[in-house]
Amino acid sequence: MVGAQTPTSRPINLFILTFTNYEGAPEIDWWKEGFVNFLMDYFSNNPDLNVHRINDPATIPNQIKNLSETEITRCYLLTGNYKIIDQKFEVDLELIDINTWRLLQKKNISIQSADMAKIIESVNHGATEVLTPYLIKKAETSVAQEFSSPSQPKKNNSQKAVAASVAISSVIDKFSETHPESAQYEPSFGGTMTNELSLKFGEAIAQTGSFQYTINQIVRNPYKLEISDPLFRRLSANDEIINVTFFINYALSRDLIQDMLTTFPYEIQTKNDEYTEYIFSGKRFAYSEDFIKAIARGDYRTHPVYTFITNTETVACVLIDMPIMYRKNLISSSKVQFTAKYQPLINVTANGWNVVIQLKNTDARAEYNFDISFEQLKNLSRIDVMFLSEADIQEYLKIMN
Repeated sequence: MVGAQTPTSRPINLFILTFTNYEGAPEIDWWKEGFVNFLMDYFSNNPDLNVHRINDPATIPNQIKNLSETEITRCYLLTGNYKIIDQKFEVDLELIDINTWRLLQKKNISIQSADMAKIIESVNHGATEVLTPYLIKKAETSVAQEFSSPSQPKKNNSQKAVAASVAISSVIDKFSETHPESAQYEPSFGGTMTNELSLKFGEAIAQTGSFQYTINQIVRNPYKLEISDPLFRRLSANDEIINVTFFINYALSRDLIQDMLTTFPYEIQTKNDEYTEYIFSGKRFAYSEDFIKAIARGDYRTHPVYTFITNTETVACVLIDMPIMYRKNLISSSKVQFTAKYQPLINVTANGWNVVIQLKNTDARAEYNFDISFEQLKNLSRIDVMFLSEADIQEYLKIMN
């Protein structure tokens, strides 16, 4: 429990601001309201807290005008921003005293998981951690402070609200700099509360968003790669050009896939010695039309792209492994070489409103060769490996050219 309930303590007013999607990644944008929903539910049965949702900190003065004198002195704002770094979910929480706009506590949460429940649990526990030390102290001291200075004139609620409004207005600009995506205030409408039903709807939407994010992560980093030692051959027509041959072993990265299969509901459609097909039914996920169209368009069909970088950070050569049928709209250049050796071990398709994921049971091996000048070969410093869709490859080649 947050705080210690005593006969003289009063509940604390906690305002939870819509979270900020720090880098604006569209696949995780739904978490902005999702985190607030789950925190509201998490704290709903705590007698020490009155929890409020807000979309804009500038609306707080209007909400606190009707609070009692003691309640106005005990108002706090919980904010959060989040992003993805190297497949880690990073969430930063801050607890702010609304009357002074002083930062009281902050907490960084880092979790490497596609499990929605683990992410929510970590944020809920992090919010509890930033609240507990300060709010227990306030609960123990607030009454003593109230009776220690009986000679001080007390401000009425309107004066308290005006004072809070001034404090808030003075820092709105500063706050906006660190929370650039604060949404506009939206009116709320009364009605019969059906927390259990709304929670189930929220969980379904959150599960869908988490699933789409997981698929996006898998298809763009699907393999553990093993590369062989390179072989070199001089071209008789030009001694300055060297033909390089190397082998790549593709093995599915099973950790994230296993995380997906453990977290989300599915049915096995086909299973044989060659592959297994999993159906993630539209009856269990609220897929958007745009998501289904993106799968049909090939946005979740990726191809390996090998970029050879010199020690001066220039591109010596780009090797793209994709079938000829997908190259028709691509703009090539002298640095780009194409081949068609890769056989994908994962395929994502849409069947009506169902998503079908096919996983091959074996690894794949491909032989690659490309031509490069001796000078560029001598100065190679690294190889960047990406798995990109046809549209992404098209954009990448535009940048290259």
